[in-house]
Amino acid sequence: MTNGQSSVDKGRDPRDSGTVSPFTLEELRVRAVARRRLEQQENAKRIVSRSRREKVRTVAVCTGALLLMALGIYFGLSRQDAPPAEGAAPAGAAPSVSIA
Repeated sequence: MTNGQSSVDKGRDPRDSGTVSPFTLEELRVRAVARRRLEQQENAKRIVSRSRREKVRTVAVCTGALLLMALGIYFGLSRQDAPPAEGAAPAGAAPSVSIA
């Protein structure tokens, strides 16, 4: 360390504060937006250009998954022990109320 400067700062201009100019930041933003748009267009082209077989396979897999979930819910709920509803109790088993 000589003259108050660290060895890291030797190659830098002392007047340079190390900040990035607003123009550079704006240019970087524009490039990022353009890159994102290109990626979205590529993804859209890939989805549109799928073959009929791939689309049918995707629909079949989704339908199969939904059917399996529906069967799982149906059989899961059918095995639960639910108390009988009030109207389902036999008439003779109802408690009698006596007025005293």
